[in-house]
Amino acid sequence: MNDNLNYQNSEPIVLGSGELYLVKSSEISDPSALTTEEEAKLINVGAINSGASVTISKDLIDVYGKNRGLIKKIAKATNVTFKTGIISFILKNVAEFLYGVDYVEDAVAGTKKIIIGDENTPACYLRFIHTDKESGKQLIVNIYKTQFVGENEFNFDDEEATAVNYEFAGLPVNDGAGGKNSYVEFIEYDPSLEA
Repeated sequence: MNDNLNYQNSEPIVLGSGELYLVKSSEISDPSALTTEEEAKLINVGAINSGASVTISKDLIDVYGKNRGLIKKIAKATNVTFKTGIISFILKNVAEFLYGVDYVEDAVAGTKKIIIGDENTPACYLRFIHTDKESGKQLIVNIYKTQFVGENEFNFDDEEATAVNYEFAGLPVNDGAGGKNSYVEFIEYDPSLEA
């Protein structure tokens, strides 16, 4: 083992909780390069309970040669999943980003309402930002196109806040150039370096 590797003198970001933002995919023209106007459309969907997870896996096909056995593995599909628990319930966000249903607000009656039916969930652009408490650096996760796929269970308990599970599956976005599908990007950002 080479003990002389310096790993570019990197300082790791300690992972933890963060902030979750969503916007409908139909409001984004190029998910790999949001404009200032598109950035302003990102909506913070609520307070995260205890963290989030991003899982990336590949469905592989084994390629065998008669005289050599297993030659290689070819990626058939990429699976990207984002999971978190939200402890604040914002009816408009639930309608818009999770279920794709109508949101109705009646100021006279003082009511806000959604009716959940068989509608398809909308495609969204997802951004999760974790800020390291010590260094102030941010780890930004952008999932270019995603769709809510989780189950929601609402527990009403007086003792502690209930987390509503948000689970999103990444959908492929084709870059058009080489036919390559893209799903997710990770960005390390240091706000202290801004001029």
